[in-house]
Amino acid sequence: KVMKAAVEAFTGQPVAYAMDWGVTSEGRTLLVETNDAHSLGNYGLRGPDYCAVITARWRELMGVPAEKQWA
Repeated sequence: KVMKAAVEAFTGQPVAYAMDWGVTSEGRTLLVETNDAHSLGNYGLRGPDYCAVITARWRELMGVPAEKQWA
Protein backbone atom coordinates (compact mmCIF):
# COMPACT_ATOMS: atom_id res chain seq x y z
CA LYS A 1 0.00 0.00 0.00
CA VAL A 2 2.81 2.41 0.89
CA MET A 3 4.65 1.82 -2.36
CA LYS A 4 1.52 2.16 -4.50
CA ALA A 5 0.57 5.39 -2.70
CA ALA A 6 4.04 6.83 -3.29
CA VAL A 7 3.89 6.09 -7.03
CA GLU A 8 0.42 7.64 -7.26
CA ALA A 9 1.55 10.73 -5.31
CA PHE A 10 4.64 11.29 -7.48
CA THR A 11 3.31 14.00 -9.77
CA GLY A 12 5.33 15.27 -12.70
CA GLN A 13 7.43 12.13 -12.71
CA PRO A 14 9.61 11.26 -15.72
CA VAL A 15 8.59 8.49 -18.07
CA ALA A 16 11.06 6.16 -16.35
CA TYR A 17 12.45 6.22 -12.83
CA ALA A 18 13.26 3.96 -9.90
CA MET A 19 12.29 4.07 -6.25
CA ASP A 20 14.53 2.46 -3.64
CA TRP A 21 12.74 1.08 -0.59
CA GLY A 22 13.71 -0.22 2.82
CA VAL A 23 11.91 -2.02 5.61
CA THR A 24 12.68 -1.11 9.22
CA SER A 25 13.06 -3.62 12.03
CA GLU A 26 9.55 -2.55 13.09
CA GLY A 27 8.20 -3.56 9.67
CA ARG A 28 7.65 -0.03 8.33
CA THR A 29 8.21 0.43 4.59
CA LEU A 30 10.18 3.60 3.84
CA LEU A 31 11.13 5.33 0.61
CA VAL A 32 14.90 5.78 0.62
CA GLU A 33 15.33 7.66 -2.65
CA THR A 34 13.96 8.15 -6.14
CA ASN A 35 16.28 8.19 -9.15
CA ASP A 36 15.83 9.33 -12.72
CA ALA A 37 16.18 6.45 -15.18
CA HIS A 38 18.87 8.21 -17.21
CA SER A 39 21.35 7.42 -14.43
CA LEU A 40 20.23 3.92 -13.43
CA GLY A 41 22.44 0.88 -13.55
CA ASN A 42 21.25 -2.41 -15.05
CA TYR A 43 20.86 -4.28 -11.74
CA GLY A 44 20.05 -7.57 -13.47
CA LEU A 45 17.43 -6.41 -15.98
CA ARG A 46 17.50 -8.20 -19.30
CA GLY A 47 19.40 -6.16 -21.89
CA PRO A 48 16.37 -5.29 -24.06
CA ASP A 49 14.34 -4.21 -21.00
CA TYR A 50 17.14 -2.01 -19.67
CA CYS A 51 17.66 -0.50 -23.11
CA ALA A 52 13.94 0.31 -23.39
CA VAL A 53 13.95 2.12 -20.03
CA ILE A 54 17.04 4.19 -20.83
CA THR A 55 15.88 4.94 -24.37
CA ALA A 56 12.43 6.07 -23.23
CA ARG A 57 13.92 8.47 -20.70
CA TRP A 58 16.55 9.90 -23.05
CA ARG A 59 13.89 10.45 -25.71
CA GLU A 60 11.83 12.33 -23.13
CA LEU A 61 14.82 14.45 -22.08
CA MET A 62 15.72 15.27 -25.68
CA GLY A 63 12.14 15.90 -26.79
CA VAL A 64 12.26 13.13 -29.37
CA PRO A 65 8.91 11.36 -29.98
CA ALA A 66 8.67 7.70 -29.03
CA GLU A 67 9.21 5.30 -31.88
CA LYS A 68 6.12 3.91 -33.55
CA GLN A 69 5.17 0.56 -32.06
CA TRP A 70 4.32 -2.11 -34.60
CA ALA A 71 1.59 -4.65 -33.91
